[in-house]
Amino acid sequence: MRDAALLVIFASLIPFVLMRPWTGVLVWSWVGFMNPHRLGWGVAQDLPVALVFGSLTLAAMWLHSDRKPIPVTRETVLIVLLMIVFTITTFTAWVPDAAWPQWEKVMKILAFALVTSMLIYGRKRILALLVVMAGSLAFYGVKGAVFVASTGGQYRVKGPEPSFIGANTALGLAMLMVLPLLVALAREVESKWGRRAIYGVVVLTVIATLFTYSRGALLGLAVVLPILLIKANRKFLLFLLLIPAAYKAPDLIPEQLTERAQSIERYEEDRSAMQRIQAWQVGWNVALERPWLGAGFKLEEAPNALWLDYAEWQDEHFNRSRAAHSNYFQMLGEHGFLGTALYILLLFYTFGSLRRIKKQAPGVGLGWMVKYADALQTGLIAYAVAGAFLSLAYFDLFYTFVILAVIMRREIAEATEKVAAHASDVRGPLSRGPVRAGAPVPAQMPRGA
Repeated sequence: MRDAALLVIFASLIPFVLMRPWTGVLVWSWVGFMNPHRLGWGVAQDLPVALVFGSLTLAAMWLHSDRKPIPVTRETVLIVLLMIVFTITTFTAWVPDAAWPQWEKVMKILAFALVTSMLIYGRKRILALLVVMAGSLAFYGVKGAVFVASTGGQYRVKGPEPSFIGANTALGLAMLMVLPLLVALAREVESKWGRRAIYGVVVLTVIATLFTYSRGALLGLAVVLPILLIKANRKFLLFLLLIPAAYKAPDLIPEQLTERAQSIERYEEDRSAMQRIQAWQVGWNVALERPWLGAGFKLEEAPNALWLDYAEWQDEHFNRSRAAHSNYFQMLGEHGFLGTALYILLLFYTFGSLRRIKKQAPGVGLGWMVKYADALQTGLIAYAVAGAFLSLAYFDLFYTFVILAVIMRREIAEATEKVAAHASDVRGPLSRGPVRAGAPVPAQMPRGA
């Protein structure tokens, strides 16, 4: 029954994608972030849904003129450079049979991020994409919290397999990244009960994130929640609510969750943590030997003997290749210092773009962007912090955050041009000097000016 319902939903979306290519971005994003087909039990589970809707979107895009050129920005240039580096390192990969399928997956993500910049513009489309992103992952927040309540928190909250969010650690990070977006969207809702419903989803998502039992997610929560609290409108009320919650928490939290959190401090006693440190050393040592190329995609699938040649210690518990469990060491081991530098620059420049958006948007009549740029920035902080302990350097959600910053900056640039043109018309043809973003525009010039 579930498969039949999914097939009907997918089929009903095809005409919308063909008529309005930008809706294809929404469907592709929904499929990529939520993986609804993975929730089926039969034929729907293995359907190439992303490929189908991605292809339909590209076909519809060239049939219609409803698109803009790809913005040439620091971020888009870095994405293209990463695509080039990834291709070169795949030709020299240690495990080509595993590297090429991963290359294909990552190329689709990066290419579609650029397609998104062509089809998503204007407030309506930007907000629609933000809602799809936040809603797709909030679904697992609600679902996960219900699972926690029904099992007493004795099991890890996980996403659907196989997908980017299949592992508990990946799902924890994904939910962390959209938490600030959910808060921002709640403030957009005029209905009091609508806002309360979304805030309820935020609370459930926090609970689900905690019970992924991911140490990276716990660290991310420790950073994100204080930021959200500081920026909250009713801090005093929140503090009043937190006092009884903190008082009762020790009685409600399962012992294994407390032990998981405490293991962050006692990492030397935790085998899993030490295995991660071993994997980080391997990534670093590979980059030292192959600074321009790394080992290519899927270093964790390299033969054990080859992988252990770059390890600084081994015994019966540290005798096989494994994932880096860190975005930064994943990039180092797989693409060397060059690929890692491009990746870190992309993260850094996106932070900078979002900061500029918050500063410039109100001055050109786009004040609505501020809270979303701020939410994306907080989500990126979660990604940067928790990502230090997770292997999600190619996470499609991160690259969507990047491209949304690009899209918003284009909106500001276009609005600034309109402000300048309007100011020029008002001042007259003899006026001189450019109009900067945020400069006030006079409603009417005095007669005789």
